[in-house]
Amino acid sequence: MTEANSGNADESEAVITRDFNAPRALVFKFWTDPDQLAKWWGPAGYHTPREDMEIDLRVGGTFQLRIVQTATGADVWVRGEIVELVAPEVLTIRMRVPQPIGLPPMETLLRVQFHDLGEKTRVTLRQGPFSTADQREQTTEGWIYSFATLDELLLSDSK
Repeated sequence: MTEANSGNADESEAVITRDFNAPRALVFKFWTDPDQLAKWWGPAGYHTPREDMEIDLRVGGTFQLRIVQTATGADVWVRGEIVELVAPEVLTIRMRVPQPIGLPPMETLLRVQFHDLGEKTRVTLRQGPFSTADQREQTTEGWIYSFATLDELLLSDSK
């Protein structure tokens, strides 16, 4: 199940809910362990080099990574600060993307909730505000692609 901008989502905010066939602790680990995060973060046609990733998993800690367009080598740095952390339930990051490819600079708040469904996990992601509909739509598309990749990794990891 994947739902995007469902419910009462503000138009300036991306909201995605997806169920993963993996326990909450494992899904949370794939969000917070740089070795795992590098395997799935990024939209179609991009990759995230592990060596350019830094996560200091604490409130006030750094969250930084670089997304590289595979075909051209163009890159985007995502820099942020963890502003809320309740492991394995909530991860909130104030994110700054100074030069997104094809979009104006943006600063958003990314809040990810991990809901325990026994052997499954429901992830609810909220990110915003976005200053343009294009930013929100492209971000939503990127998350949907990333979540599909994450789902495949979690399925193979739990076997």
